[in-house]
Amino acid sequence: MANEDSTAPAPHSTTTPLSSVTEVGQTFAPQVVAPQFVTSDSRPFMVHSEKPEKFSGVASSFKRWQQKMQFYLTTLHLAQFLMEDPLVVDESDTDTARRVAYDQWGHKDFLCRNYVLGGLVDSLYNVYHKARTAKELWNSLESKHLADNACIKSCT
Repeated sequence: MANEDSTAPAPHSTTTPLSSVTEVGQTFAPQVVAPQFVTSDSRPFMVHSEKPEKFSGVASSFKRWQQKMQFYLTTLHLAQFLMEDPLVVDESDTDTARRVAYDQWGHKDFLCRNYVLGGLVDSLYNVYHKARTAKELWNSLESKHLADNACIKSCT
């Protein structure tokens, strides 16, 4: 049998939770520390789980907000719903797999649409909340605010 050092830490089992691992008679709880990244002017970077600031309707800031929102939705695996047309399933269709896919698509589109709506100030929310899908909402935001931005640039 190999000579074992009694002060060496016990090997960690893959089934042992981190909070109960003992090392020389002590219990160590896991410490979760959120990364803090700061720019040179002391503004924090957007961590992927943070929502972008709400869009206030200022046309010149729409493109920046749009890119941040698209990145945020990408981290949530929802950005595809900004471009996809809704699935269509006939009411009489009894195929369970198609029904499940339709329900899942509807749920994820609902999430995506509401994340985008949540990224708008209340006055814009009231204008755009009637959009039925995330794609319809995204396209109407684009058509309104990119057109306004183009007008501002051409008029100045």
